[in-house]
Amino acid sequence: MAARFQLAEADRRIVAAILDGRINKEIAYAEGLGLSALKHRVFVLYRRLGVISRFELIAMSNKASRDPRAGSPI
Repeated sequence: MAARFQLAEADRRIVAAILDGRINKEIAYAEGLGLSALKHRVFVLYRRLGVISRFELIAMSNKASRDPRAGSPI
């Protein structure tokens, strides 16, 4: 799905961290971003991926792992 959605490397790392169950504070620290900057970036990523929550992102990823035609979010 990364190719499908043209995600930058930093965005792929953020999506991977979300899928790993990390909280925003941990992700922001790892990426060298402020918490509000990360929250905005996550919001933009959700819109680009067509989801509205972490739950939907995880569900999309799980579906993609079962259905190769669906692609992967990272």
